[in-house]
Formats: sequence, C-alpha cells, structure tokens
Amino acid sequence: MTIEEQDGDSPLWGSWEKVVSFDPTKATVRPVISSQGSKAFIVGLEPGQQLRSHPAPADLYLFVVQGSVTFTIADQVNAVNLGDCVLMKKGVPHAIYNSQEARAAVLGVTLPLSTVSR
Repeated sequence: MTIEEQDGDSPLWGSWEKVVSFDPTKATVRPVISSQGSKAFIVGLEPGQQLRSHPAPADLYLFVVQGSVTFTIADQVNAVNLGDCVLMKKGVPHAIYNSQEARAAVLGVTLPLSTVSR
C-alpha cells in the first residue's frame, strides 16, 4: 500500500507484509510512503542476496521486520536480528546481506531533520 492508495485523510493502515516483494534474482527496494520530508521503504532479500554498499541518503532508521541480516556500516560488520533497529547518519556507507537460509525484510525510515532530536 502506498500513500496514494489511502482514502482521503485516513491514516495509512496495513502490514509491511503486504508491501514487501521478493525477487529470486536480486534484492528488492520498494517505496512505501513519501510525505513532507519523510520516506519509508522496504527491502526484501532472499537467502544470499545483498544490497551493495551505498551512502545513506539521510539520517536513516532501519528495522529488521523479518529474519536476520548482516549490516556492514562503514567498515564494521554487525549481525542484526528480527526486531532490532539501526540508526545511521547521513552519508555513512552501508550494505545489507542476508546470510540466512530464509527470507529477510528491512523497513527503512527517514525523517526530516527538524523532527530528529540530536
């Protein structure tokens, strides 16, 4: 579900499971919502898939919502499990790898700087 599919001013309701997609040939990144400087997207990873290293486009919160993944942030490798959250600062290079034997999904959220306390 995207923000365009909402009814008028009603809140966005639904499950991340309805918006994540998996592709046997590559990791998928699907936008979920974009509004007033905030963005949300969901990454679907089959076993063995990865998102190659790239800089964070903004301060970024990443929530593991299915499975477990390995985050490489700058040069540090971290195992991140279901329910864990990672905060990444803008510009920091990062990669995501699913080394498990099951699918994994990560929900990413950016917020406008004015709403993030520092």
